[in-house]
Amino acid sequence: MKKIIMTGKKENMEKAESIIEFPGGSLSVCRTSANEYWAHIEVNDNQKTEDIARESMIGKILKIRFDTEKGTETLDLKTNHFAVLIGTE
Repeated sequence: MKKIIMTGKKENMEKAESIIEFPGGSLSVCRTSANEYWAHIEVNDNQKTEDIARESMIGKILKIRFDTEKGTETLDLKTNHFAVLIGTE
């Protein structure tokens, strides 16, 4: 297992973004100037990003699952990217 810890402390010289690439897509965590974090899940749909062709296999989001107080729910969306903004209190 590989674990990446982003502390939000600029003096730790951590990168503002960490990316994990896997066959069919990628997951990235990006720190904002307000010390919040965007967690992005992106699927390779054979498009170019910033004029760079992706090298992983073509993927497809099959379902998006989220947990609520009432249980687990899923979404069926036709998208190749979604993101969640996470902050602290």
